[in-house]
This record gives sequence, structure tokens and C-alpha cells, in this order.
Amino acid sequence: VIRCLARECRILNQKLSSTSTEIEEDELGKTRFMELLSNCGVYQKVSELILKKRSNNDDSDKETPPQIHLDGLTDFLAEIEHLTPALHQARVEIAETQTVSFHPGLGELFCPGSPLVCHPDGMEGSPLGCSVVQSWYTEEFNPATSKTKRQFVLCVEFVVSVGDELVFVAASDVYPEFHDVGRNAPMKDLKHRKLDGTQNPKDAALLERLQQRGEFYASVATKNHYLEYYPDSFFPILTGGGWNSNAVRPLAKGGRIMVDVKRGILQGHLPVRRSGGGSSNEDGMADTVKEAIKLYGQGQRTGVAVPFRTAVLPDYFDGNSNSVMQQDKSNSADSDRHLLWQAWPMLTGFSFTARVWGKLLLGMPKPKVVASDGDAGRRGPTSTMIQQRPSTRRMGVEVAALGGAGSCGNCGYIKFQEAAFEQLVLAEDKKELIRAVARNSGGTTTTKWREDDFDDDDDSDDDDDVGIDVVANKGGASIFLLSGPPGTGKTLTAEAIAELLRKPLYIVTA
Repeated sequence: VIRCLARECRILNQKLSSTSTEIEEDELGKTRFMELLSNCGVYQKVSELILKKRSNNDDSDKETPPQIHLDGLTDFLAEIEHLTPALHQARVEIAETQTVSFHPGLGELFCPGSPLVCHPDGMEGSPLGCSVVQSWYTEEFNPATSKTKRQFVLCVEFVVSVGDELVFVAASDVYPEFHDVGRNAPMKDLKHRKLDGTQNPKDAALLERLQQRGEFYASVATKNHYLEYYPDSFFPILTGGGWNSNAVRPLAKGGRIMVDVKRGILQGHLPVRRSGGGSSNEDGMADTVKEAIKLYGQGQRTGVAVPFRTAVLPDYFDGNSNSVMQQDKSNSADSDRHLLWQAWPMLTGFSFTARVWGKLLLGMPKPKVVASDGDAGRRGPTSTMIQQRPSTRRMGVEVAALGGAGSCGNCGYIKFQEAAFEQLVLAEDKKELIRAVARNSGGTTTTKWREDDFDDDDDSDDDDDVGIDVVANKGGASIFLLSGPPGTGKTLTAEAIAELLRKPLYIVTA
């Protein structure tokens, strides 16, 4: 806990040192350092001093932002190390034998800030990256048996979408005392594995792949996004909703999906599963995701601040800004982009292939091929974009985004077959008429997206582009009546138009 206090103090000082961040009182209260101070009775005083210093800073004082110093904390930690040689011995055992003792080994293995990987229930073995927040030991004496029950509590942090934004949430896991307290346990048998990206090349490669998947997750986990998923990655939601609506097996067929976490939450579909589909086994991480979504919804309705921190990301991760075309400006000192390797691996959406809501499990991207020296500095979203388009709103209807950042092993951005329209066996004059009417319907005059189309400062909802009519928003769409015997190309025409416009095709039957 003391190590956690020291680490969170450094993190808060880095945040206060960022001249681009104007920290508010609510956001300050969500920092973990201030949460720790709330247990000491000095939260209010420290908070007032920080906010007062920030508000009183004039231009000449910007170079000296307020900083927090805990006098004697470093010396206190050093004295504990000196008086407890078992701590150093535990670290030696971890490094040399790859085994860990219950006490104090687990505490030394899972230090605050350590990167970990685990496998939550219901995720079909897909890994989740997380970092240690803090850890502690507990013991409880049972007078009936005259025995003491000892446990190690591990608190980890990861990133999850609550619909409108990404937040950091914390989950706790408990390690009971080893059966043989005199023997160390192999580290490979623990539920969490510590990653060492500096010394272990395999761990460094895993962290890079987790980061790529996390950037993909952040790009599509808010707003709505039209994507393509591969076989064995989409779990349909059965009727009823809730925990017992999980399909045990994923669909063996791939297809296209509209990822929309916010709409899924409103429908009662949460991006969590339990092992075995409808199993009643408890999973702390899945319950944490459920609770975070619930608290965020309550906060939106009541205006009460949520108890978790919002992830600060470059604008192009929003999917609704013109920065989607200016990704070279994404590196910000106060950005949480480098923490996206901790992203949750599941989303919700509607499959146009299965015509049902379901849960999309994001697989790990393939390992990168070693690049040449000339390509060594190139990474991230610039090499993974396919037919990019941010989420927009026209005539009160949201147009799904295409493309984003990062990569995923079993889901990606759609490669539209725009040449399919040219394969229609129709007279050229009819094809040109259909193409012209389809492209100009709904106020859309072209499929070439310009940067001016994504101006977020314009709140007019593009009503001026719809056209002049007596009734607003009337006549913006087009209705085609295709008639003919089977095999003449009616369905193919509808599919080709959808590919031409890069939009989903909804099939409605009687």
C-alpha cells in the first residue's frame, strides 16, 4: 500500500506538470492518490491547495506547476527494505527459480504498476492485459476451529467501454494461502502472469500485440462502427437477455457487424460472458465490467460523478472528429494511448449475417514481421487504415464509422467490393440513373469524404444539405421498387448499391 501511495503520487505530479491539462475538482477526486488520502483525513485540505495553486497560476508561473511531496516516504520505504531482508530474498527466488512464496513473495511479484496478463472467464482463452494497482495481505481468525485464514488480495486495473467513453476500472482477485506454506509455488500456475517487456522478447511482442488490439478496441468501442468479423468470433445472444443469453459456441461463419456498445447496453446486452455460456461461476472481472456500466448509466441520469477515471485519448479514437485524417498529431504528453494494451477484449453489436445481436470476441493480431531499417519507425494506425470514415449524423440518423486504429486477429475494417455494381447486367443508362439517385439521396452528394464534412463545431445536423421542403427532414431518402422474376438481379442490385455507398444492407422480411 505504501508503494502504491508513492507511485500514485508520481503519477499525479506528472498530470499536474502537464500544461495542456486543466484538472477539475471532480477529475482530481478520481485520481487514486486522492482516494488514498481520503483514508487519512487530509483529502479536503490537499485538494483545496492543488486547485488554488492551479487557478492562481499566471503565465509566469506556468513553468512551476504545483507538485506534491511526501516528506520521508522514500526513506521510510528504504528502511523497510533494510529491516526486512526477506523482501530481497523473495525477489531473488522469483528471478532465479521462477517460483514464488505466499508471503512475502506474492507481494514482491505483484508490485504496483507491474504489467500482467490473465484470461478472464468466458473469453475462450483470449488474454487481457492489466496492471497492478495495489495488493495486500489479510488474515481472519476463526475461533471455532482456532485457525487463521490468510489471503493475498490483488487489485488490477484495465480499460473498458461504457458506451460513450472508455474508463479505467479496478477489479480484485484473491489468492488463498498455499496448501504447503513451506514450499514455493511455480509462477506459471498463478492466474496472473507478470510481463517483462524489457528483458523478455516474447513478453515485449505480446505487449505490442495487446497494444494493437487495444487501439482497435478504442477506435470502435464508442459510437457505431461497421466492421467485418471472421468465423468463430461472434457469439449470438439468445432471447431473454442477461447472463443466461450467452451462446455456448460462436458462429462458424463470418460476416459483417454494426458494433454499437451503447445501443447494446440500452438493449440489455453487456460485453461479458461466463464460461460455459450460462454457467453460474463467478468472475470478478466480468462483474466489474457490469458494475462500471451500471454506475456510468446512473451517473448519466442523476448527474452524480462516477468513481472511475476516463481515458484521455487522441481525437481520432473518438470516431467523430476530423482528426481521423490527421493521426500524425496523436502523440500527447497527457494521453492514455500507451495504456490501451489493457483494453477489454469483447464488444457488442448486431450481425447482419446472423440478423441477431451478439458479442464479438476480439482475437489477438498476428505477430509482426520484422521490418527493415527504413520501416522501423513506422507503427500504429497509419498502416492499417482501409476506406476511412468517421461517424457522422445526417437527418437525425447516425452514419457508421469505417476504419480506425490498431488491428485485431478476427475482426477488421471492411474492404468494400465497389466494382460489384459494374458487374450488374443492366443497361448503362439505368445503372447510371440508379447510381446517381442513390448517391444523392439523404443529402449525400458524394462518397468521397472531405475533411470539411467532419466539422464538429457545426451543430446543424446537416439539415441545410437535405434540401428545401415544406416538412423538415422529409424526402431525404429514396425508395426503389425492383420488380421481375427470380434471377433478374434484384437482390444483387441492392447489394451492389450498399457496397457502392459503403453502407450496411438491412434485409427485412414479412
